[in-house]
Amino acid sequence: MDEARLRTYDVATALVAIRAKLVPILLAGVGLGLIGLIYALSLQGTFKAEAVIYPRVPAFSDDAFDPRVLVDTVPDPLTSYAELADLDQIARETSRALGGTPDPIEVDEDVTIKSTGGLISIEAEAESPELAAELANTYARAAIASRRRAAISDVDRVQRNLQANLQDAPRGSPQARDLQRRIDDLNAYRDFQTGNTEQAQKAVAPAASGGRPIVSSTIGGAVAGVLIAIAAVLIADRIRPRIRDRRSAEAAFGAPVLTTITGDGDRAAVETLRAKLLTRPGHDPPRTLVLAPLENEPADRVARRLVAAVALSGRRAISIDADLASAGNPPGPGLAEVLEGEASRVAVTAALADNADSMGPGESARGVGDTAALLHRPAMKALLDDLTSTYELIVMTVPSPVASADAIPLVGEAEVTLAVVALGSLESDCRALAEEVRSVTGSLRGVVLVES
Repeated sequence: MDEARLRTYDVATALVAIRAKLVPILLAGVGLGLIGLIYALSLQGTFKAEAVIYPRVPAFSDDAFDPRVLVDTVPDPLTSYAELADLDQIARETSRALGGTPDPIEVDEDVTIKSTGGLISIEAEAESPELAAELANTYARAAIASRRRAAISDVDRVQRNLQANLQDAPRGSPQARDLQRRIDDLNAYRDFQTGNTEQAQKAVAPAASGGRPIVSSTIGGAVAGVLIAIAAVLIADRIRPRIRDRRSAEAAFGAPVLTTITGDGDRAAVETLRAKLLTRPGHDPPRTLVLAPLENEPADRVARRLVAAVALSGRRAISIDADLASAGNPPGPGLAEVLEGEASRVAVTAALADNADSMGPGESARGVGDTAALLHRPAMKALLDDLTSTYELIVMTVPSPVASADAIPLVGEAEVTLAVVALGSLESDCRALAEEVRSVTGSLRGVVLVES
């Protein structure tokens, strides 16, 4: 199959897969739509307020500090805030400052931290505008206090390093005096340490709720659910092994591919099928043939074209559409009326061409609950006996033996059974069809591939 046809097939297969799973797809859309609705409703009546803090880079004096011991104490304003402070500790302090309500876990859930371009945004969400602003500002103050403690801790660490160096330096030496001067300067620096972080913007009580629109959230959830479900269906459908060529079909069915029909005008493929069926060396031509489709393959169309090709070779042939589930298509009396004794075989037979006739499924089968029992009647065997006295080949099309029991009686009566399967069908379904046919007849003569 060339690339253009393969792409066309893949699109068609995807549409079939989506149609087959339409109900689960719609249910997924409804489910996520409800989730979106619930989420939007949960946010109604909540308010958001934002405070902004700015962690500045301190300007250290080389005269007072040794850059080698202070290099890792300089905060980078572009560093994420999670690396600048203990968020759990800040949440606990915020909760304590607000009297324990909300608790630290709720503070952590209601506050969102974002770090962009050196500014740290603290967005708080609460049920009232005043509480949202108070929560954001309290959290900002706790964050600044946390940075101050961290900065003091850094100074203390540097002091400890300098004290250790001072103990190792000779007493009264220039090195000792320099180290002592630095320690004294650090003591003064420690007293006014702010953590190099300040509040750049205070949160104010918002005038409007921060909830999401109900309609857009519901529609957005539904659309997302449908798209996710479609993607899941297509991925699952794509990874399942399919019939891609003659080799994969023969492996799945355990039978040879007799021909591949690519269109209504593919006479060469139909002639190949006729020759392989009727001119097998050492074998008499079959008198009765069943075409068993996998799903919705056009087996009846293949049957009519095969009958026409057989007629051109000088033999009389007839095609019978025994898919009684499609009764009424085409309209008019047919096989069902013959089996029920309401019409004669001659009356329901239509000419396709010289030596080629056809018989439709009929209309009366629409009121029959058990169409398989109708095909089991002695009238069916009598009809076949009558037809074999008139025609040299009888080609019957049946519903899929995998999906319907209607096919079983005729598959058992036929001399030869062929599977009709479309390129792109699932290999597992093809194996099931082959097993079903063999369980009735013991053999499957071959496969007709149909490429739409």
